[in-house]
Amino acid sequence: MADEDLPPEGIQTGLPQDPANFDADPRVSWSRLDNKFILETEEGNEFEWDTALKRWIPVLDQTLLDQQSQIYRVPGVDDDATTTVQQKKKRKQPNGDESGSKPKKARVNTAVYVTSLPLDADQEEIQHVFSKCGVIAEEIDSGKPRIKMYEDDKGQFKGDALVVYFRPESVDLAVQMLDDTDFRLGEQGPAGKMRVQAADFSYKSQQDAPAKTSNKDKKKIIKRTAKMNAYVRPIRRRPRLISCSKLTDWDDDDPQTLNETSSKWDKVVILKHMFTLQELEV
Repeated sequence: MADEDLPPEGIQTGLPQDPANFDADPRVSWSRLDNKFILETEEGNEFEWDTALKRWIPVLDQTLLDQQSQIYRVPGVDDDATTTVQQKKKRKQPNGDESGSKPKKARVNTAVYVTSLPLDADQEEIQHVFSKCGVIAEEIDSGKPRIKMYEDDKGQFKGDALVVYFRPESVDLAVQMLDDTDFRLGEQGPAGKMRVQAADFSYKSQQDAPAKTSNKDKKKIIKRTAKMNAYVRPIRRRPRLISCSKLTDWDDDDPQTLNETSSKWDKVVILKHMFTLQELEV
């Protein structure tokens, strides 16, 4: 092969090199966590777009890093010894905790628990009603709305459901708008009107040990989150797509929703050319 036929150094063949063409490639998605474009090939390899170098950079998997560390491992040297020394050098925190670890953030609730739903209601109807209060989250693998319908011992729907939203602000809005109302106009559920309340995960979090998330699941979560954000992001190829501010912004002072202040001239009507001065003198 001639030298002129070789691709430039660092340029991967078969990957888009112009950011203007990223939206047209289904393998490319925008990561809101890393603020960069990511690309996943059919073989499962993942790349990140380097804006400075203007090329795709392979993302190293944790398994590959472990393999590399085993290759360069020195016999008789404990790799964990460095960690022990570093822990001894940690300063005592102001709160008296010598571990130096930051306190865990409280879990943000994005779900509502619904009771007294009609026994013949289905997931699509529940999604239609509760999507009026915000965007409903999607499952990582299937992309279906995260709506769990609870069944009794006989496998029949008992009128309870868990609806998970994409944003926590939707929880308060759903409680305010839908609690103590009719799921269907003029029709009540098994226990009367529908009841909507914020889901309580405190007991479950205390009883169940948190499951560790694998690297594969982390990639799926990042990809699904990027897709949810991209769903509400305006795209040139789909100008009719709802913008992000319409679905996820919760600004009560949106100037588009505020009525203009009325003035005294709103009640005044001016009539012109009704008569002449000569007609007044007659």
